[in-house]
Amino acid sequence: FVLGTAQLGKKYFNKKVKITNNRAYNILKIARKEKINYLDTAYEYGKSEKFIGNYSSSYNKKFYIISKLKNLKLKKNTKKEVIINQINESIFSSLSRLKNYYFDNFLIHNSDNLFKKKIVYTHLKKFLKCGIIKNLGVSIYSPEEFNRLKKFKLIKSVQIPFNILDQRWIDILKKEKTKLKIFARSIFLRGNINKNSISFKIKSSHTTSLVKELNYLKHKFKRINLMDLSLAYVKSFKRIDYFVIGAQSHSQLSSIIKLFRKNKLNYASKNKVIELVNKYLNYFNADLRKWS
Repeated sequence: FVLGTAQLGKKYFNKKVKITNNRAYNILKIARKEKINYLDTAYEYGKSEKFIGNYSSSYNKKFYIISKLKNLKLKKNTKKEVIINQINESIFSSLSRLKNYYFDNFLIHNSDNLFKKKIVYTHLKKFLKCGIIKNLGVSIYSPEEFNRLKKFKLIKSVQIPFNILDQRWIDILKKEKTKLKIFARSIFLRGNINKNSISFKIKSSHTTSLVKELNYLKHKFKRINLMDLSLAYVKSFKRIDYFVIGAQSHSQLSSIIKLFRKNKLNYASKNKVIELVNKYLNYFNADLRKWS
């Protein structure tokens, strides 16, 4: 279990929530109490890094940290010196807020930065060499991007959006494990999977029928709700090493932890879900960037 902290530092799903130091501390306290010591943050997660750094310093509690490079908005004619300065600013600003001197894991947040500008990868290798970055990774959105990572030998971890509706990753996740660590994120479709419903961007008779039958499987498999079913489904893929899950409050985090500790779906149940989703949806071209 990796605690995703986007909700910690900025308004994410619930726009009415107040982003405060006290709220962040309460969430982090529950994480520590439940022995969740791995946090996923980013330069662009609002006050997340600052809250984590303050908490760790105040309570002398160290977390294993993933942070991410800021989104480098690059053009074809952007000079190398400009790119290098942006990378340096992102890294040292994050370290300052986190009150730390290295990253356990550091990801390129926008994969286009990796694929379109060689200098990004080349410069980050220097931070690996001197120990400021212990492990280098990237956050991606598609299997096509995953397959392009083969030529980047020092990329050791990857975050993918994987959930009960997105069938695109199944072939990759069926393969044997490699040295590349896989982190599954957006397991609840960025908050669009609720207890008994799924908020589709475009509703149809197919999506209505799908939700109805998923609720039937929920009862059949003795799961508490659709969030439980979704998490149990994702956990049934052995190649996934880590599960990045966020929470809006300390009480919601406690509820999600209870779901996480329940058993995963068995092989037959997992295949029933796959069969059902394929019956109603074609999600081979799914991309969460298109979801509101």
